[in-house]
Amino acid sequence: MSRRGTQIVVITVAVALLGGAVLLRRAIRIEPERPTLTEHPRPLRSARARTRRRAAQVPRSNAGEVPGSQVGAAKMPPRQSANTRTPSSGEQVGAGADAGATPAAPEQNQLIRSASLSVSFADGSANATDETAPIIADNIEFDTDSGAIRLLPNAGLAYPDSGGINPEAGTVALWACPEWDKDQPVSGISLINLSPGTWEDRFDLQIGPTYVRFMLTTSDGVEHPVGAGVRFAAGEWHHIAATWGEGVLSLYVDGSLSTQASFSGAAAIPGGTPLYVGSARGGPRPGILSLRSLNIFQHQLAPEDIAVLTEETAPIE
Repeated sequence: MSRRGTQIVVITVAVALLGGAVLLRRAIRIEPERPTLTEHPRPLRSARARTRRRAAQVPRSNAGEVPGSQVGAAKMPPRQSANTRTPSSGEQVGAGADAGATPAAPEQNQLIRSASLSVSFADGSANATDETAPIIADNIEFDTDSGAIRLLPNAGLAYPDSGGINPEAGTVALWACPEWDKDQPVSGISLINLSPGTWEDRFDLQIGPTYVRFMLTTSDGVEHPVGAGVRFAAGEWHHIAATWGEGVLSLYVDGSLSTQASFSGAAAIPGGTPLYVGSARGGPRPGILSLRSLNIFQHQLAPEDIAVLTEETAPIE
């Protein structure tokens, strides 16, 4: 082989070796190691954004609230729980209280619920709130404007079982509006009368043009009256309440204590004795008598309770 041929072979082998080295380097090249999540944490903002997007796609419930979520620009009204508690009369609902919570009931509701007999007459019925119906209801009308019952001159209204009156201690309260007949003399109108048909064991609450009187006759036949001078003008409403017990009779007019008297002894009312309300038992009386909110309690109401009862049961003007 000539010298020139040897050079050509050497050059060819060198080029081949150089090309193989390049190919080998490319084949065995190792990429640099990527940083781990610990070294370079991913921003959390994007993760929360995905959470909001997923939550926004959840269909809202019928109450207008996404269960377990507070997402959304507009704040949805809170749902009222089935066991929402009504605040007691001494509690106050603060500014941050749940707007959906049941508001506090009027104080008189709890008071009236303790009555043995409660008749509002405002619903155009003489039935009590516990559905006790009168055993006598003759010649009566209802005034839906004032929420009252109107007893005509020969009316009769009576409730069974003494109307729940407790002879030992109790309270009778009601609103009364007489319509005196100016052409006839008026001696008095019976608001409440409980009598077994004998002289003994009687309860009687009565008003006249210038007085109110409560009479308790004990089992020994002794009458124990308490009365006050009050002018009952025709067409004017007045709240009358009488209490008895612990040897004291009390009369309240328009929510304030008017007079008191002591008594001794006790009365016993036979079972089944009817309680007459605004009834003309001795014959037709002069004029019409309107009544509202009759409440009977088997205990003496305190003066502050009488005031609350008077205010909360006032006739509609």
